[in-house]
Amino acid sequence: MATHDEHPSPSLDLASLAEFLSATANTPEVINAAAQLATAATPTHTADYDTAARALADAIAATTSPALFADAAQQFLSSSGLLEAAGERLGVKVLAQATPPGAGATGPEVLRAADALEVSTQLRLGGWAPRWDLFALLAAYDGTGSATYARAAMRVVQACFEQWPEAGDLLPVAYRIAELSDDDAESVSSSDSGVMFARVALLQALRAVDHETALRHIDDALVALAAAVAHDNRPDAHVTANIARLIQGLIQTQTVDSVIASGLADGVRELRHLRYARGHWTGDVSGTTWATWTLLADRLTGAQQRFAEPSWLHAVPIIDDLVDLYRTSGSYAGLRRNDDGRAVEVLVAPVIENGFAGEVGLFNVLRQRVAEMEAAAADGTATADELADLPVAIDIRDAAARRLAAGKPVRDPKAAAGAEPPADRDNPDDTGEAGAEGRLWAATRRRYRTKLASASLLVNRALERIWSDLQASADYRDLDDLADAVDLITALLMTFLYDRSSIGPSEARYLFDASASEEDLARDLRTFVRGSGYLHGVDTEVRHVAGGRVDMRFSFPGFNLYVELKQDSSEEPVPDKTSYVNQAATYQAAEPRVGFLLVLKKTPKKTPSVSVNNWAQIVETTDADGAPRHVVAMTLAGARTIPSDM
Repeated sequence: MATHDEHPSPSLDLASLAEFLSATANTPEVINAAAQLATAATPTHTADYDTAARALADAIAATTSPALFADAAQQFLSSSGLLEAAGERLGVKVLAQATPPGAGATGPEVLRAADALEVSTQLRLGGWAPRWDLFALLAAYDGTGSATYARAAMRVVQACFEQWPEAGDLLPVAYRIAELSDDDAESVSSSDSGVMFARVALLQALRAVDHETALRHIDDALVALAAAVAHDNRPDAHVTANIARLIQGLIQTQTVDSVIASGLADGVRELRHLRYARGHWTGDVSGTTWATWTLLADRLTGAQQRFAEPSWLHAVPIIDDLVDLYRTSGSYAGLRRNDDGRAVEVLVAPVIENGFAGEVGLFNVLRQRVAEMEAAAADGTATADELADLPVAIDIRDAAARRLAAGKPVRDPKAAAGAEPPADRDNPDDTGEAGAEGRLWAATRRRYRTKLASASLLVNRALERIWSDLQASADYRDLDDLADAVDLITALLMTFLYDRSSIGPSEARYLFDASASEEDLARDLRTFVRGSGYLHGVDTEVRHVAGGRVDMRFSFPGFNLYVELKQDSSEEPVPDKTSYVNQAATYQAAEPRVGFLLVLKKTPKKTPSVSVNNWAQIVETTDADGAPRHVVAMTLAGARTIPSDM
């Protein structure tokens, strides 16, 4: 067997390893075997690999040492091959070991049971085993016994409720644990339980069917947080409290309290710095959390000017961003089973598909689509269909705002019933609806589905990589105002790329046109920025420079940031386009030494989409004095083929 320091052999004898695993329980070899099998996994599993994976699952389950069990289980949980081959097997075996330990259990036995409970939960959150047996085990737990197990049970109940609304029936278990903990100084701390109950109550508010119910749950969240906010300097507690207070004020008065907004800013910055995670199995998703905050912070900056007259049209975008911040700050990375039984790496975040927050989210994308149509009409770039549809779209938006203010679904279900023929799922331009109203709601639904998927692990990693690579820039590293502005533009452009990655010809025909120009890209980006509502008070003027070249300038107090826009049909990757990169860097001659390049990259017909991870790269170049300059080089796929023609 290989040691920890050895690399697995490419000719790993799987049959021998499977036989060897029967004797590895309670030895470090179970960890070595897990590492070897995780590395040896291939897209196409062999029978020998599956046999070895099942033997490993048995060996992990038979390991009684908490330390060895935890390490081997995490190796297993991080391997798509092992999960696909034996995830359900491990899930069933380990849950049987997750029952509450008896009064005479030793410390290691208690810890082993608690770890088994959390591993069982991770496997079920990923869809590798049915959840109902876990629910039954938790429902039967009376909350007594070891504090170690009780804390694990609290985390598990919260995780279940965040993913499955029906797990609300398990919340009494958590309350029972907390009540018993009040008499046990070594049990769950009031601060930990307070933050947990607050996030649960806030999630109940976001899932509530009406404003009154949402406000009652927000009150519960603030009560639960009182001790943690007053006595503990916990950034997660302060962030949760300020999210709750801002949503409360927006529902009640459609206004923003600037003092609360400032407190939220401080909390999020500390949360990012400490990289706080809810539970010890959670991964770091600071990229998505920071991107969400960056966009929300810009929205809050202009809130006072926009809220001179309280309006749901102004309140909804901020509520929607606050919901996104709540979700991303409680998310973690994991492998989830898809419909084909394959492991897909995703961000697991609280599920909010229905209720108050769902209606707010749907209305916000409706509002943004109408705002884009208005911006295009004002610029003289709207299509004939958009101009014809705009009056109807405005009426629909205003009616939806009135329905939302009254606590009703933003789209009247009676108006939609039976009016929609089935759409062709392979053709993004076939919406299944006709007419101005149909086209508007089809675009809204498409964007809303994209938004629900916006907690993308690939986007998170891309943002983290971009911001990490930008640390090479002295200006970005040393100037806080510049870093915040660059982060904002980066997040906004990544949002634009993510949205346009799933768009159809009816919304952006130029993306499917081989003759599209950089002017088409400029108009679309400008319309998107204006329609999004971000960058309030920032100049987003499109300027024609040097014989027709089109750029976008974002003006901030004391400096400007530029986005150089290009279209390109060559096979050369955008970061390697030296002339483009140098042009983008040239604009920063009298400005901070960070710029942006966005290229409409025309691809050959029937070319698959570019990976999210390749959408943006940091390129370093030097100016005439030899000083380094940095360009965020981004790629938007053009000349696309609709899926039905692939």
